[in-house]
Amino acid sequence: MHSSITIERPDPLIQPEKPSPTIWAALGWVAGFLLLQVACSMLFILPSVDLSQNLDAVVRQMQDPKIIALPSIRSLVVANSFVILLFALYVRKGDRAVQLGLTHWGNAGVRATIRTTALLISGALIVNVGYTLLIGSKLEMQKVLRDILAAIPPTGLNIATILFATVILAPVVEELVFRGMLQKSLTRRLPTWAAIAVSAVVFSAMHGDINSAPALAVVGAIFGTLYHLTGSLRLTIAAHLANNLFAMLASNFF
Repeated sequence: MHSSITIERPDPLIQPEKPSPTIWAALGWVAGFLLLQVACSMLFILPSVDLSQNLDAVVRQMQDPKIIALPSIRSLVVANSFVILLFALYVRKGDRAVQLGLTHWGNAGVRATIRTTALLISGALIVNVGYTLLIGSKLEMQKVLRDILAAIPPTGLNIATILFATVILAPVVEELVFRGMLQKSLTRRLPTWAAIAVSAVVFSAMHGDINSAPALAVVGAIFGTLYHLTGSLRLTIAAHLANNLFAMLASNFF
């Protein structure tokens, strides 16, 4: 009695999905994020200043919160909305959404996920509040942002725009770019702790505020740890939303 063994050869037309994102894709998203923010800022702010004056006068106008406040917030809305649109197109290909953790709320049980999230978010809030009270009160933390928000007339539409820009759009975009793309790609080349640290430092640096940088880096590392432990970018986005909402309500902006 003879038995035959059939060896199935892989179909050359069916290519396995490559790990996503690559480091080059991640760096492209980070650079694109920064360039888009700058481009939209110029697009909205320049029409608000008198360009017929000399350079020094134009620069002073662009530093005046009363002139640039509303254009700055509107530019954030447009830039971040565009990033989200591009990202929606990016994750439509293959299983990118699955690899990034956009399709689930955590790879552990519900109770474990809730405990981990609650612990880390509490840590982020403690860092925010503690740094502000102990160190930030002696520094001009996020002075530009505070001056801009203070210069915006507190109408219902303006308040809604500010909340939409800072509490919803900013956390979504920052998690997509710095955790979903940058940290995820770095974990394939670096130890996990290093990937979390690098993405957190870049996240902090992108805010452009040296006085707030230490606290922002720690909070970024906390979000990065949550992403690593749960594997859910969806959950990390929700945590960042909650953190920003608390920070906004606890501030003196309104």
